[in-house]
Amino acid sequence: MYPHERLALLGVIVCAVPRPKTRLARELVAYVERTCVDAAGRTLKFSTEISRSVVVQEAQKMGQTILQYQGDHPVADEYRTLAKEFEDRLTVLRQTPPILLTEEVIHA
Repeated sequence: MYPHERLALLGVIVCAVPRPKTRLARELVAYVERTCVDAAGRTLKFSTEISRSVVVQEAQKMGQTILQYQGDHPVADEYRTLAKEFEDRLTVLRQTPPILLTEEVIHA
């Protein structure tokens, strides 16, 4: 089974990051930045990181998004920033011709 020729990984989201970052969190983020890269070697990690916060679990318990539950919370702002970054990447992707996978690339 081969991957869909137009399927691409848009990015990697790092969430539940403790603030301030622990040594382990810094190491994990660095690992994601090093290992999750595109064909040109650029990291796929989104710049925006989502902080760990009890407000996320509270929103889930209420059946709401963080934006509905407490839209003025700093984590809600992080999600807004991430959404903007996501939209920006989609815009770039739409303006770039797709890279078609060949049998040689698939089996490399």
